[in-house]
Amino acid sequence: MRDDSDFAPLTPTWFPPWFDETFSREVYSPRELPGILELSKSAVYRALKTGDLDAFRVGKRWAVPKPAIREWLLDAYTLNN
Repeated sequence: MRDDSDFAPLTPTWFPPWFDETFSREVYSPRELPGILELSKSAVYRALKTGDLDAFRVGKRWAVPKPAIREWLLDAYTLNN
C-alpha cells in the first residue's frame, strides 16, 4: 500500500476528515462497504476480484483493511478528476 504522500497533491481537503469519521474501525467486511459508500454490492466485489481493492481472508470471510479502502477511494477520485 502507498502512503499519504502518494496522494497528497490530489487528495481533496474534505477527504481526510470525512474518511476518518466514516471509517472508525481498522477492518471492514465487503458486505458493509456498499451501505457505507452507497455503491452496489457488485462494484465492491468487482474491485476485490480485479485487485483494485486489497483484502485478505479470515477463514471463509473477506476482510478489507481501512488503508486499502482509503487507497481504493483515492484512486477512484484521481481517475475521475
